[in-house]
Amino acid sequence: MGFFEFLFRPQPKPAKAPASPADRGSSPAPEQPQAQGPIPAQEPPRIQRAPLPAGRAKPRQEARLPGPFDQFVAAGLRAIRFIDKKGYRKALAGVLYRKGHIIATDGHRLLKERVPIPAHLDEVIIPPELFVAHRHVPIKTLSLTRDRKSLMVNGQPCRLIVGEKYPDTDSVTPTVFKFQITFDRLPVEDALRLAGESKQAVFTTMMGNRLRMTVNQTVPPTVIPFKGQVENTEFAFNPAFLLGVLRSLEGDNVTMKGNSPLSAFVFQGEQPERTALLMPVRITAEEMRAAA
Repeated sequence: MGFFEFLFRPQPKPAKAPASPADRGSSPAPEQPQAQGPIPAQEPPRIQRAPLPAGRAKPRQEARLPGPFDQFVAAGLRAIRFIDKKGYRKALAGVLYRKGHIIATDGHRLLKERVPIPAHLDEVIIPPELFVAHRHVPIKTLSLTRDRKSLMVNGQPCRLIVGEKYPDTDSVTPTVFKFQITFDRLPVEDALRLAGESKQAVFTTMMGNRLRMTVNQTVPPTVIPFKGQVENTEFAFNPAFLLGVLRSLEGDNVTMKGNSPLSAFVFQGEQPERTALLMPVRITAEEMRAAA
């Protein structure tokens, strides 16, 4: 079939439409009901609340109070900075809990803090891992096992340091002092950070209630005003140990108590429950002349 023959080809007749009911003489079919969509759910009636009286604020959700052992963990984290990390004495590698106090010492410095807890503990040496493990995990239950070799912390055992006797720290802590001074800790800490490799921070009393602190020969001496009375004397500390003691205390002002350049000094911040002890270092006459 050619192209023109296709155009002029006769078209097929359209099919006839089916006859209507009237043409067939029958009654029309009943109308089918139209499908309807889902019935929308009705909103519950709103409750009309009475307005709050004038001057009354909306109730707030109460903040969660700290647990009974949170202070215990915080004090332990401070105390583990004072333990004997070299392990020369096994007992000093842990933290002692004695008569409601947390105690830690390495033989040169000591930290003691009163932390009463709802647990029957006394004369137990706790490893530092317990406090580190619960830095962010609160302690809910704490108890001592019958054999006194472990602590049950949140139902899990924690091995204690046993078979070692902790030294009597009260016998080396003085209670009577010849002098007592209070000074601002911030300038002292700033000067101690510049000590570098120096092993001594030498203090010399000056006229007008002032102390002169020398940490090394490259840094000018720091003059520290203080409140209190002290005789003309010279004493020295390990700069790193003294900086650690000051950082463990709270408040801007620190009170230092002592008796002689060779006996233990007691430091206390603005929180009376926490006390630090630091042994001075010996200084020779040549070192004193160099610091002058």
